Amino acid sequence: KFEFDPDTWDAIELPEHVKDKLCLEQRDREYVCIGEGFTFPDNNDNPVVNSPDNPASFWWDPSSSTPKMLIQLGPHFPPALWLPVKPDYDALKRVFSEFLSVDAH
Repeated sequence: KFEFDPDTWDAIELPEHVKDKLCLEQRDREYVCIGEGFTFPDNNDNPVVNSPDNPASFWWDPSSSTPKMLIQLGPHFPPALWLPVKPDYDALKRVFSEFLSVDAH
């Protein structure tokens, strides 16, 4: 279940109905972490040095009727910002190659 970190998300500035939207109207939904992958820069990383600390997390939603893997690029990204990906090698390769090709330019 995604939790809004009080050090990152201002509880006063972020109303409950916005939190609901960011969690796709299901704040109590349980996800299963099935792995971690590449690290992506976040607001704490220096873009010049590009030394990110937090790996992307791969989540599985066991309650979903459609098999999909969800990629959370950083620990502060709520479910509405997770990337849904078909759970197979070619789809994952396609997603990560997009990030790597953009990063190389």
